[in-house]
Amino acid sequence: MQNKYLFILLLGFILIFQIVTRIPFIHEPLERDEGMYGYMGQRILAGEVPYRDIFDHKPPAVYYINAFIIKFFGSATTIIRTFAAAYSLFTTLALFGIGYLLFGAGGGLLAALIYAFFSGTPMIQGTSSNTETFMVLPMCLALWCFLLANRKKNLWWLFASGLFSGLAVMMKQVAFMNFLVLAGAAFFMTSRPQDLKTSRLKNVIVIIGGFLIVPVFFLAYFFMNHALPDFIKCVFLINKTYLQSSPVPFFFLDPRYGLSSIWNLIKFENGFLWLFSAVALALVFITRRDGDFMLVAFWAIFSFVGVATGTLFFGHYYIHLIPGLSLLSALALVNLRDAFGRTARNLIWLLAAVFIISGSIALRPFYFQYNPHVISIMKQSTSDFVVAEIVARELKKIMAPDDQVFVWAAEPEVYFYLGKKAPGKYLYYYYWMRRTAEFGEYVPDTILRDLQKLKPRFVVRGNYNPPAPRLAEWIMKNYNLKDDLSGWRIGMMGWRVGERKSR
Repeated sequence: MQNKYLFILLLGFILIFQIVTRIPFIHEPLERDEGMYGYMGQRILAGEVPYRDIFDHKPPAVYYINAFIIKFFGSATTIIRTFAAAYSLFTTLALFGIGYLLFGAGGGLLAALIYAFFSGTPMIQGTSSNTETFMVLPMCLALWCFLLANRKKNLWWLFASGLFSGLAVMMKQVAFMNFLVLAGAAFFMTSRPQDLKTSRLKNVIVIIGGFLIVPVFFLAYFFMNHALPDFIKCVFLINKTYLQSSPVPFFFLDPRYGLSSIWNLIKFENGFLWLFSAVALALVFITRRDGDFMLVAFWAIFSFVGVATGTLFFGHYYIHLIPGLSLLSALALVNLRDAFGRTARNLIWLLAAVFIISGSIALRPFYFQYNPHVISIMKQSTSDFVVAEIVARELKKIMAPDDQVFVWAAEPEVYFYLGKKAPGKYLYYYYWMRRTAEFGEYVPDTILRDLQKLKPRFVVRGNYNPPAPRLAEWIMKNYNLKDDLSGWRIGMMGWRVGERKSR
């Protein structure tokens, strides 16, 4: 692109477009994972250490991002969402940088535009502050640095590629699949053909060395805070139990969270991306066996492998796929005119039109009709996150500063909204946590001991509370659970709030 100012103007337009498409979701209530990250950020600022003092099973980087947001900007839901939206702009710029190296300025703008829109669509929960939203930026920067290293034959860029990959893994473990692609490609990248074996070994050592920096930093941090066993147990060992939680042997058949189920929700929303990515893969593996294009193809494929390792396909897992699909789609669009015959091109465009029209119909209510509460219900297929926000708001009106609360549900966002510390280490009790061997304790009994010690004034019971007879008996004996809260009929939605009985 010859006109530098036009180029800057178009890139600026793409970023503005991206922000505008996220505005309808700024006021959407937090879901439970987002609430957990926010709560963990609050507790970090209060001097507590993840895993040792508060249980969760995600890598730690997202907790410290939330601590940063809360410390410098505040803890309002709109602030959390606005920060995530602003952060995602840098991912779009990273996609432009990758596209620029692969396809030139025009192709870079195309990749950025595709990502700007499809990364924020509702059914993949693209505007959320989930781990995937934060993970994809360092994941993309790792690919960009690798492409630069390959062009410049510079080991520092290769080291940076490993460094960003390690950061991505400390946001969510599945980014390790993308790192495997880069580490494998590093083995074939050499700047000294006369000493091929030594050069390949050096490349692999350099990228792995960069990769280890961030994980080793966290290992040292948790070791110094007497939390290293907790860190290893929660992030690496207990996740084995979580991955076995799908109720059917073949994860894609799970009736609620299987691959086919989630695909039915997003096929029109992101069908355009899947269509052109399939075209791009055909181009790469059949007609265009270019090294960089092969790298991007495998990087995108291994993104899907990373998603599949979760065994349960929640909508936000698909955020991991959008960078790879955006690059593949840009590749297909750049080469579509010359790569296929007229009939094949017309068929591809006809299918693309079907996805665009159906996608526009499916997405229109989210942007022009639904309010934030309806958006949450439509995206999450539950009203629990809306009710959690309402319950926290109404409780805040009647709670004294020293009052404590126990949330008998898998909704840590209630603690976050209230700015209250949970009675103990465990904020929630999921069905998959019933495999108690990995925990070394029966979690409901631990929660009960903490409750008996603290005796909080209020108990909030939500929909998700797996059977725990002794815990339930103690709560029913000591609290008056009611279906009403400040005029809200929360019992109609399966929630109840109770105040401690006088003794």
